[in-house]
Amino acid sequence: MFNLSNNLFNLSKDPYFRSLDSTYYTSQHFNDKYKRHGRPTGKSDIELSVFHVNIQSLNSKLRAFCTFLSSIDIKFDILILSEVWTTNLDFHCNVLDGYAFYYDLPVNTNVGGVGVFVRKSILCRPRDDLKLNTKGLKDIKLENLWFEVIKNRHKYIIGCIYRHPNRSVEVFNNLLECNLCKISKLKVPCIVAGDLNIDFLKHEVNKDIQNYLNNLVIYHFLPTILLPTRITTKSATVLDHIYYFEGNNKIDVKLSSGNIFCDLSDHLPNFLLLLNRTKKDNLSSRPLIRLFNAKNKLKFQTCLSLVDWQTSLYNISDVNECYNNFTSLLMQNYENCFPLIRLSRRASKDKKWVSTGIKKSSLKKDKLYKKMAYI
Repeated sequence: MFNLSNNLFNLSKDPYFRSLDSTYYTSQHFNDKYKRHGRPTGKSDIELSVFHVNIQSLNSKLRAFCTFLSSIDIKFDILILSEVWTTNLDFHCNVLDGYAFYYDLPVNTNVGGVGVFVRKSILCRPRDDLKLNTKGLKDIKLENLWFEVIKNRHKYIIGCIYRHPNRSVEVFNNLLECNLCKISKLKVPCIVAGDLNIDFLKHEVNKDIQNYLNNLVIYHFLPTILLPTRITTKSATVLDHIYYFEGNNKIDVKLSSGNIFCDLSDHLPNFLLLLNRTKKDNLSSRPLIRLFNAKNKLKFQTCLSLVDWQTSLYNISDVNECYNNFTSLLMQNYENCFPLIRLSRRASKDKKWVSTGIKKSSLKKDKLYKKMAYI
């Protein structure tokens, strides 16, 4: 596991690799950490949320799947299911309120297939031009769906793949590379998820898996699931993958991903959250200043005029005491009338070399130019 992370860090200079937050969660742990991000009221700071699980027959696991979703406080934008199988899928289109259901089923078998639930509040358009075409290719079998979604006026490409086991990784890698290249040229942010049946932990001993991982990094598709997703008494493998391609995404997001402990199947559910970074105001970069405006100056004059100078100064014979009283009263009123305040955000952005005189001259120049333009 650590070798996988370290090798990814060495392969790519992408800062997302080092800032990636990925671990295991219980449902309660997940809710405690992310509930505040997906606020039911007000604006959520989750830019996009994607969930994936190899469900091994949606028909038989439907009740357990709905129960699991009800235990999670976040309502995911995209729910991707691998191995939905073919039984009664037409009857499951409306099982999740507020979601539209899409699926791609295997041919000549009941096992396999992918299904995707997309929130109806998100604009969604199928991208059949990106669908991996296995026609005429031997030693490969997979189902896949691709969409273009728009949330908060930001466009994303979503891909979901189920690759059947015991098939050529090399053939699949060559097929997927065409899509990675096409999407990277489009520069549209992309998330790809699914059960690929390729164990990332074997990347050091299997040349095909190593080439597959190198291919992802070359096209800047970041693997976000680095911990085993299928754990048995004899093995631990990373077969379920979620990749993120930043593209031209101008939003500053933090990636948070992981696996959730759940007994839906022998694969753990995985998720990826794109969290908007909250830019806190750095108060230390905004110095304390005093405002010497007309209002404060008038207040200062008024305060000084109300001081009983006869008692404070003229009735005292000791010159040192008299001086101390004078400076004390003066500074006290000065502090009250010209208090220290934090420099405004707008003013803190000003260039230090742009003086007040230059600002006034610029404003006057603009007014003169505007006047000339209308002559």
